[in-house]
Order: sequence, then structure tokens, then C-alpha cells
Amino acid sequence: MPEKTKSKAPGAEIDAAGARDLYRRMRLIRTFEDTVQQQFQKGNVHGTTHLYSGQEASGVGVCSMLREGDKVAGTYRGHGHSIALGVEPQKLMDEMFGRATGACGGRAGSMNVVDTDSGLIGCFGIVGGSIGAATGAALSEKLLGTDNVAVAFFGDGTSNQAYFHESLNWAQIEKLPVVFVCENNGWALSAPFERHSPTERVADRAAAFGFPGVVVDGQDAVVVHEAASEAPSVAAIEPPTMP
Repeated sequence: MPEKTKSKAPGAEIDAAGARDLYRRMRLIRTFEDTVQQQFQKGNVHGTTHLYSGQEASGVGVCSMLREGDKVAGTYRGHGHSIALGVEPQKLMDEMFGRATGACGGRAGSMNVVDTDSGLIGCFGIVGGSIGAATGAALSEKLLGTDNVAVAFFGDGTSNQAYFHESLNWAQIEKLPVVFVCENNGWALSAPFERHSPTERVADRAAAFGFPGVVVDGQDAVVVHEAASEAPSVAAIEPPTMP
């Protein structure tokens, strides 16, 4: 079982051993997702599943910079976010099978996993739910006077939801310690990015709310790791997950 991604004193620089650890975590996520897909096709995983395959580097890169006490809100592709954060793969797989030994006692299924011990405040089946949850968590951390941050993962289609604009606006007004991570895979269901977005990059929208947004290579975990090290001073990063 790999050690948890979170550390007490993360840094932007990463050595060869650290890079190998990122790669191992990415491979673990891909293997997990391949297994889930196989079991879903066999009818052993009920409901539905949304895989994180192809987006491993963005989740692993961001979560590698988080510290104990930081919070993460994932999407309905939350298996990858969960494992990158440190949720035990066996607990997560048990959840897929509806077992009492699952992360949520077998009640959450694929899309709604919660593991507060790892800092996972939830994976959200509702599009945009992760953004509102992470913003609320960041407000809580501010009121409690901690130095923790909250991270919201979301897709490019979510940037057109009211959650996105309302939460980014509120986060800037209250100067909340929250990082918004858009995993842009180029599609919102069946709509290509250029058909549903008026801007070339989701990160460009951050300027409208008065904070910076950057675009990084979402296929390179080390690059994402380095970008995440700037947060929360860099409040929005957009790792495109497709070449």
C-alpha cells in the first residue's frame, strides 16, 4: 500500500525518488480504474461508473502538494482524486462492490465517496458540486484560523455552471484559501470545448474575479506538482488532460 500523498512540509522541487512515487500513484489509479471497468462490465459494480483514466497526472500532481488538514472535493470521476489523496484502494474497491468494509460502508457507490480521514470531503455526482463544497470548506478553515487550503476539482463543462461563477466570486471577496483545478479533457459530455466555452482557456476566466489562472500540461505530474506548489497564490490552474 503506498504512503499517503500528503506531507507536512511539501516543496516545489521534486527529486528522482519523488518523481517515481508520482508515477507509482498514477499507475495505481490506472490499474484501479481498469479493474473497476472490468467488474462493471461483468455486472459486479452496480449503478454507473465514470473513470479517471487519462487524467491521473493532474490529480496526483495536485494532491502531492497537500498537507495534513487540507481538504479536497472531487468530481464524479472521483476514484482518481481519492487514491491520489491517500484513500486506501481496498476500501475504495470495497465501496464499488457495496461492501460494509467500503469507505462509506458500501452506501456511496462510485460517484459519492467521502473519506474525511484522508481529507476527502466528498466526490460529487452533481456537476459543480465540488466547487461549492470546497469553497465552503475554505471558508470554514478561514474562520477556524488554520493555514489549511481546500481544493476543488472540476471539468471544463462545469465552468459554465452557476456554481463556478458564484463560488469564484465569493472566494475572492472573502480571500478564501481555495484552489480551483479544472481538468479540461476537451468535452462536456458530447459537446466539444469550443462549442460550449466563449474563451480559449478556462483559466482565463480567473481574471474576471481578480486572481491569476495558469495553464499547465495535465499529462505531466511533475509540472502539475510545481504549479500546485504556488497555491493558493495561484488560485486557479487548468491542467488540460488531452494532448
